[in-house]
Amino acid sequence: MNYIMCSLCSRRHTDRYLCDHARAILAAAIADKKSYDMPTVDFDTPLDLANTGMGLTDRDSVFRQIVVQAAVIESAGAPFPALMFTGRDLAGHTMPRWLYTSTADDVLGVAALVQSRAELAVSQAAGKRGG
Repeated sequence: MNYIMCSLCSRRHTDRYLCDHARAILAAAIADKKSYDMPTVDFDTPLDLANTGMGLTDRDSVFRQIVVQAAVIESAGAPFPALMFTGRDLAGHTMPRWLYTSTADDVLGVAALVQSRAELAVSQAAGKRGG
């Protein structure tokens, strides 16, 4: 009996966990989903909002407090990791909740992206202050 690390539930189980018909339907659904996947947009330089003509508009919100919560979403009987972002704006109003859920690798990739962008923003701001 062969065991696999399942990309759907992130658990180890036999490769005969699904019958051939169910496996084919699931594979087609996954292929269809992947056709809609959007790439992560990763800019390697921070935006200079004051000097690019990209100032804040009434559609933008500035967080005074940010809350990031870990979550687990059940889908088709399998648990998937998720991140929920919310917080408060400058006026103290509660911000909408944004939920990001995907595979474990994708969620960890988002965490790494946020970490690297935070480090870049801090570094660039310190450089502009001369320190």
